[in-house]
Amino acid sequence: MMSTHEDEISTRRNQRILGFLSDETLMFNAAVPHGVPFQTHLLKSLDHSVWFHRTCDVRKWMLFDQRNIAATDGRGMNEGKAYDQDGHLIFAVAQESMLKRL
Repeated sequence: MMSTHEDEISTRRNQRILGFLSDETLMFNAAVPHGVPFQTHLLKSLDHSVWFHRTCDVRKWMLFDQRNIAATDGRGMNEGKAYDQDGHLIFAVAQESMLKRL
């Protein structure tokens, strides 16, 4: 992932952007083990934790590796790690999500 924002972005704003993006994208991993298309279901984040390990710039490419570690009864436990272009860990996240049919 990467932002195309041209102006300088503060460390705090970078962290807020990454926190938002990680919360929004992680929950889709919970739909796959349930065998349902996420377009027909409501996905909600129940809780979300982020641990920042180094500063970063959202205007540069990052690898955001995500996976679902448990999915049952309409709930999912997801985790992810983001790395910069040099392979350094930027942040780690954990999220519990809920899946309901629309």
